[in-house]
Amino acid sequence: MRNRVLRFSFIFLLLPFFVYSVDLKDFYKLFPDIPEWEASEPIGGRINIDNIYTLRVERLYKSEDKYLKFSIIGGNEAESLWRPFLLKISYEHDNEWRKIEKTGKELLGVYYNKSKKTGELVFPIEKGKKVVGIFLMEFKNISSHEALSIFKKTNLEGLKKLVLKDLQDFKVFVAEQKKTKKK
Repeated sequence: MRNRVLRFSFIFLLLPFFVYSVDLKDFYKLFPDIPEWEASEPIGGRINIDNIYTLRVERLYKSEDKYLKFSIIGGNEAESLWRPFLLKISYEHDNEWRKIEKTGKELLGVYYNKSKKTGELVFPIEKGKKVVGIFLMEFKNISSHEALSIFKKTNLEGLKKLVLKDLQDFKVFVAEQKKTKKK
């Protein structure tokens, strides 16, 4: 817990003075309420280094020995986390599998290790053909079916809209920085 606080304290120190129209608290509202699960306070931050957009917002959940971590990630890190699925790297062994599933019109990357009962669900947020964000759910001591059932409680459309709006704000910020540098 202390490491998370330090990590996000560092993130906030790096933030340039710029007001985004999307407040981080707007992202926090998108994390699902899961009855009978204990949820941590959501935390998050943005980083702007050399005009590279990065967003990370997370919340942890626990129920007995079950564990969930939801993350909203924007920027290059999101693209790299989606890459194995983008490359259509799918496999299935006796003990684990990775594949892409279709949930309605949307794609969902799924990884699951049966013996450890761990896995992750990765929902890409795209602008055009480029992944600019992801919604990631990491889980432990949960079946893949239970994890998917919990994941489906998320407002994915609202999430996409907020990440895309946040990215647009960032682009406005970068354009304003360039104007200031030219003067």
